[in-house]
Formats: sequence, structure tokens, C-alpha cells
Amino acid sequence: LGYLLSRIRGRRSRLIRDWRSLVYDATPLEFLASSQYQGFVRERSAEGMWKALLREYGWVFDQMEEEVRRVFAPYVLYTELRTVFICLRYHHGDRTQKAGEVLGESLLADSVKIFLQDGETSVAVEKLERQFCRLSPEFAGLAAKYEEKGLREVEQHLTNSYLIAIIRTPLHPVMKEFFSRIIDARNILSLYRSLRLSVA
Repeated sequence: LGYLLSRIRGRRSRLIRDWRSLVYDATPLEFLASSQYQGFVRERSAEGMWKALLREYGWVFDQMEEEVRRVFAPYVLYTELRTVFICLRYHHGDRTQKAGEVLGESLLADSVKIFLQDGETSVAVEKLERQFCRLSPEFAGLAAKYEEKGLREVEQHLTNSYLIAIIRTPLHPVMKEFFSRIIDARNILSLYRSLRLSVA
């Protein structure tokens, strides 16, 4: 772990230190692609940024010892939910080749990558439901959500179910605190949206 921490400290120069400049800059992608961040974002798209982040996650994961990997596994899977959603959207838009490009950087299991890259969207969602139901019955009904309300409902159901399921499992204290804060943040945002709708 000491070795990994020292390597990460050495890469800190690539972290964003001045968020104000990024938020108020007219071209945030140009800002991130500048020499200041060593060209962190080479592609000018949301998918390009995500693939760059996945490469960073992959690098860190490769450096971890097995015990540390087990501690961070819930976090890794949580971040990879976005990869799942991107691939399902590509499926829906008949762009499966693009799904393969994103999955090339992913830490998802090969068995999951296969059905996220091949076949119909409805089949992929059914297989996702079976995979996640091994973790918790909370994920039941994912395929029905897709048939009734589409991909957006699948994304919400999968994310909410994952957070409910993971917070009930034995976690390392750092992971417990992280997921507790994620849930609190999502609840605050939901409350804010409800208040805005009631005012409007």
C-alpha cells in the first residue's frame, strides 16, 4: 500500500487544483487537455473523458495488492455503473462498436463485457438483472423497468438498488463513510428537486 500511495502522490500534478478556472472557462475540455494536466483529456467528448478516467482506475487497480482490491471492489463496481449505462445507450442507438471501445478500458468482468457488447438491449438488461441479483434481490425487476419505462428508469433503478444493497454489506470503514456520503448527497439533490417543483 505504501508503494501505491507514493506512486499516486507522484501523479498528483495531474489533479485539478483550481476548479474555479475549470468551471468558468468557456472551453473546459481545452482546459483539461492543456499541458498543465499533461493532456489528460485527449478526446473532446464525454466518452473520451470517461475512457481517460477508466485508464486511471485501471492503472491504480493494477498496482493494488489483492487485499486492497477487495476493500475497493464496491467502489470500483459503483464507478463502472456509468460504463454499463454508456454501453446500454450505445446498444439502444445501434452503435455496439462504440460500446466495445469503452469496454476496452473497463474493469468489468469479461462475461459482463460480452453481453454488453453483443446482442439486443433487452437481452443485455435481462442478463444484467441476473448478474446483480446474485448480490441482492434489490435488483429484481430491472428487465421489467426497461420494458415499461426505458433505459432511464433502468439506470435509476440499478443505481438506487446498488447503493441500498452495498450499504447493507460489511464494508471497510472508509468505504462505509464514502457510500453514506454518496447516499446523503443523492437524498439532498432529490429533496432540492422536489422543493423546486413544488415552488414552480
